[in-house]
Parts: sequence; structure tokens; C-alpha cells
Amino acid sequence: MSSVKEVSDLEDYLKPTKMCDSNTPDIISKAGNLTKMALTDKEKAMAIFDYVRDEIDFIMDPYFQTASNTLKKGIGFCVGKSNLQIAMLRAIKIPARYHIVHLDKECLDPFLLAWVSKQFPPIIDHHPICECYLNGKWVACDTTFDKAFIEGAKKQGYLDPELFSQLDWDGENDLNIFKQWSVAEVGYFANLDEFWQDTIKRCYSPKFMIKFALFFANKHLRSIRNH
Repeated sequence: MSSVKEVSDLEDYLKPTKMCDSNTPDIISKAGNLTKMALTDKEKAMAIFDYVRDEIDFIMDPYFQTASNTLKKGIGFCVGKSNLQIAMLRAIKIPARYHIVHLDKECLDPFLLAWVSKQFPPIIDHHPICECYLNGKWVACDTTFDKAFIEGAKKQGYLDPELFSQLDWDGENDLNIFKQWSVAEVGYFANLDEFWQDTIKRCYSPKFMIKFALFFANKHLRSIRNH
């Protein structure tokens, strides 16, 4: 896995990969439809942001899907949602990259049953944030949590109303909703295919309790959303 090149060379941030399959008909069609009324790249990026944030429901899915599969399923964890967002941006020729950080697990604890939370390590490794290149600079635009989920969590008392109060993105300033839980910077990347596949295979596939915990976690997350 190699980090992205200098900002002056944007080609790598426009290329499709096996998992970020921005060249597939479904991705191209959806990105085009979402942005057909937009007049600027900023407006296009915001239209894609709104769609991925709210129309792709947040769940805890350990399996890294292709972007087109995430689009088809309509659900995704941070990995799947950011990957889809990046693919659709690349499909309409807006450079996009993965900004990777490590997070304290406390960012998810309000939404998880206590016994489920204990199954996971204290640090969430490699949380990806989509960044796109607009008006000569990289801008972060994290779509992890859909509004319906956060509103449900606050209504049911799982979440302090002050937390995750900013989910909207203006297309100009960084939106990093997990900033206060970030414990380490990893870097910026154009292609994470091999890394994600190796990580998922190593960390999740053999662990029955993780899969069992994820089943109940997602059942609980859906109940929060469908309040």
C-alpha cells in the first residue's frame, strides 16, 4: 500500500480500482443522475455527499465490498460508505482519496450494547474519511452516520445531543465528525484494495464472536434508526 503522490499529480485519485470500481455502469449512472442539475464541482460533490450519508444506511459490516455492491445493498460501515463516495466522485472526474486515522472505540460505545462493545478492541483501526479535491485543496467530507440514525439515537437517549451535531457539509470546509476521538494519523491513499482485503481476512474472518456481536449490534442499530 503506497501513499498518494504530490497534489500536482491528480491522476491516481481519478483511477478505478477493483474495489473502488468507479468505471462500472451502475456507479457512473448513479453519479451522473445525482449531479445532473449541479453547475459546479462543489455542487456535484455535495450532492454525492448527501446521497451517501443518508441513503446508504450505517451498519457495522466487516466485509469490504466493491463500491457498486455497496450501492446495490444500500448499507455500509465507514469503509463501504467512503469507498462508494470516492468511486462516485471519481466517476464524475473529481479527484478523491482516503484519509486514514485510528479512532478510540468510545465514539461507537453510545450505540452498542455493553457486551457487544467488549468484543471489540479499544482502538478502531483505519477509519477512512473521504477527501475530494475542490478549488485547489483537499477537503474532508465524512459520510459515516446517516441523519436518521443520529436523530433516532438522540431521541431515544443513546446520544448526547451535543455529539455529532454537525453532519452537514458545505463543500468548502473539512467535515471530520470523529475528530475528537482520533488517536493517530495513518496517512492519505489513492488505492486501498490489497490493504483492506488483507486486514478483513486477518481480523474478522476467523472470529466467530465478532460475527455474533456484529449481528446483534446491527439489529440494535436498525432499531435506533427505525424509532
